[in-house]
Amino acid sequence: MRLPGNHSLVSTAAPMAWKRETKGDGIVSTGKRTGPTGRSWGLHGNEANPCIGTTTTPFPGGPCLGATGKTRQTSKVKSMPKKTDNIFTIGFTKKTASVFFEKLRDAGVKRIIDVRLNNVSQLAGFSKKDDLQFFLKEILGIEYVHLPLLAPTQEMLDRFKADKGPWENYERDFLALMAGRRVEDQIDRELIPGACLLCSEDKPDFCHRRLVAEYLSRKWGNLNIIHLV
Repeated sequence: MRLPGNHSLVSTAAPMAWKRETKGDGIVSTGKRTGPTGRSWGLHGNEANPCIGTTTTPFPGGPCLGATGKTRQTSKVKSMPKKTDNIFTIGFTKKTASVFFEKLRDAGVKRIIDVRLNNVSQLAGFSKKDDLQFFLKEILGIEYVHLPLLAPTQEMLDRFKADKGPWENYERDFLALMAGRRVEDQIDRELIPGACLLCSEDKPDFCHRRLVAEYLSRKWGNLNIIHLV
């Protein structure tokens, strides 16, 4: 069959059928017909390229989508935002045992991560390693993990106490220690969501637990830091 001009339709013994295409939410007839192979031709199509004049778009390097009788649907796929995890911090000094454990319970803490270098000091009271591990399990049903990798060295502590500051120097040295240890690659991130970093200082301002939380937040992202005071 030949149309006006140089355009032609190739017919076989199989009957031609009108093709209907979906546009938006409604069905719109395009006035195209499909041959036995399912290819579609418009009035400007030809045998060499049946896609010409149609609304179907071929994939790069692939056949005309009209060959399958299907139209290509485009959609914008939005990447899902990464989940933000809570990380808590707490200091045990100036807190009674009841206040300490109630704060952990109320916050929904899942585990304690002890970032002290020395976790068996007699000054620690209820927060000594073995006692604290027992209390956490029996009272709250949560686990205890000691990560000295996140603690300062004894030399750093001695120097800071001897010099009595300034804090900026200690912070600089501690962050350099964390970077040198590459702690973000050494610890399992699965430990962090819902975990609480434990140290001795009552407030986080001048405590390395705050520095650890902020360091991991910068390296990993998607961490919401909550200080329990």
